[in-house]
Amino acid sequence: MTLRKIQELHCFMKTGDYYRYIAEITTDEERTQAAENARLAYAKSEEICEAELPVTHPIRLGLALNYSVYFYEILNSPEKACDTAKTAFDNAIKELDRLPEENYKDSTLIMQLLRDNLTLWKSEKQTNENDDEEQQEVEDIEFSQACKLYFCGKVPAQLYFCGKVPALLYFCGKVPLQLYFCGKVPAQLYFYGKVPTQLYFCAKVPALLYFCAKVPALLYFCAKVPALLYFCGKVPAQLYFCGKIDSEHMQGDYYRYLAEFAVGNERQETAECSLTSYKNAVDNAADLPATHPIKLGLALNFSVFYYEILNSADRACTVAKTAFDEAIQELDSLNEESYKDSTLIMQLLRDNLTLWTADMSVKDGDEQVGQRPEDIDCEQEES
Repeated sequence: MTLRKIQELHCFMKTGDYYRYIAEITTDEERTQAAENARLAYAKSEEICEAELPVTHPIRLGLALNYSVYFYEILNSPEKACDTAKTAFDNAIKELDRLPEENYKDSTLIMQLLRDNLTLWKSEKQTNENDDEEQQEVEDIEFSQACKLYFCGKVPAQLYFCGKVPALLYFCGKVPLQLYFCGKVPAQLYFYGKVPTQLYFCAKVPALLYFCAKVPALLYFCAKVPALLYFCGKVPAQLYFCGKIDSEHMQGDYYRYLAEFAVGNERQETAECSLTSYKNAVDNAADLPATHPIKLGLALNFSVFYYEILNSADRACTVAKTAFDEAIQELDSLNEESYKDSTLIMQLLRDNLTLWTADMSVKDGDEQVGQRPEDIDCEQEES
């Protein structure tokens, strides 16, 4: 696959995601146009993937995941969503024996998300099959599912950034925009790398520093979508992030993504920043009920941090199990408004627990190998 094709594919994929998000928060003609733009971009991405990538490739699977969510959330078509997800899952299963080792973890994680969505969508379809309700109106569309898939922390950052350029460079604005969006606008006009991270995630600096009005809308984010919409908790709380928890949580996610690609002292520093941010978010969320989707989402990402960055399956399982068990005990008191979001995140917590405990069982008989030099010593956090 040529660099030009990689750039073209990435541009189409991110354009599809961009317009899908626009369609989630707009109405009437603007929503219709955004939905159509998303469909065209996803279709182009699908065409390239089918011609260039094997069915088990994580980028191709990631596209199928996002495209199926588009059908379900934007077009209100569970049948098409299930068909897209099932086709991708079934095709990948048939070729699983040929999956390269370097892609195995990413691909199987996305396959798990595809399977989880299929299970959820089919169960909802059975529940609603006797209903005579028409398609939901624009105002009734929820995009919590899309947010969940993008921010849940189960899919590594490289799946959203094509895996060719480290996320570190993407976030710091050190690579030209054309590597991501086939454009010619300098990266500093898109992401202003010198703004302190805490200001970035609190949206206390002008949106212009992050989303330059000179960047066309198709280049993923433009001035029409203010930074505060994604980074300062102005979206409804039930959509996963809010207030101070949002700020610390997003900082934790940000540094976790950087730690995935950094090495040596840089990796240790970013991991420590991530750990501190997650702990602050946990403290801020202490007063939230155990079933609140924000609190559950934080536990989900924090547990992934322990597992993926600190290589501590024990602590990852403890965080996930504690959050899941406490939420189960209060499930009867969960309000209807948050029920769908909370139970979806609880399902992800449970799936991760199943996966991690299975991995731990397999490794029980193996000798413990020392961590790589760039890995964080889990014991350091207690000092």
